[in-house]
Amino acid sequence: MNVLIVSFFNTWVTHLGTELEIAEKHLKNGDSVTFLSCDGSVGSCMNNPLGSVDICSQCRLKRLDGIGQLSGEVAVYSLNSPLSQNEALDAACIPDSPSIDDYKALKYKGHDLGWAALSSTNMLYRDPLCDSTEAMQSARTFLGAAIRSYEGARKFLQRHPDFDCGYVFNGRFAVTRGAFRALQDAKIEVYTHERGSSKNRYQVYPDTFPHDLTLFQERVREAWLNSDDLELREC
Repeated sequence: MNVLIVSFFNTWVTHLGTELEIAEKHLKNGDSVTFLSCDGSVGSCMNNPLGSVDICSQCRLKRLDGIGQLSGEVAVYSLNSPLSQNEALDAACIPDSPSIDDYKALKYKGHDLGWAALSSTNMLYRDPLCDSTEAMQSARTFLGAAIRSYEGARKFLQRHPDFDCGYVFNGRFAVTRGAFRALQDAKIEVYTHERGSSKNRYQVYPDTFPHDLTLFQERVREAWLNSDDLELREC
């Protein structure tokens, strides 16, 4: 099996650890593993909203150090987005003074990258309305990052189309949503991963996000029905 891990947010070491564990499991199964790694070309992310070069360097070093601990060799490529921030925003056709509804309605090549930009902005400002000047500027920056992530991943997959499955963290943030949609467009089986019940556990979600209520309900029902511990079920 040929496995792709699209890697962002390495200063969130819990999620970097998850990606390394996923990689190690596949290596032990005899699979080939490739990391497609953010190289700063998307411009902005949740770990680095202002695009600091120093933070990007720290992120790269953490990833490289982690990859060096794996039991086998993996391939590592840079995302290398082909678009600048201005080119990405021009391609999105976003208005000069967009509203939240503009972002919700925005589709880039049929994908919900406007929503993803808002999701990152919501978390950064802890503001569900995102109606301040600063928040709306961040939403614009995150939108450009989402598009650049999508186009970088799409370009890579055009050159390397032979992956059987891929992994992306979470999927709701701007840059991870862009990469997630690019893998879907390439018809690759894609999983998002997220922390589980504790920092020592994680879950993967096939072709969807951790916030998918339908899948969540299915997994709750399955866990309930498969539990033999009646006392635990009733507590």
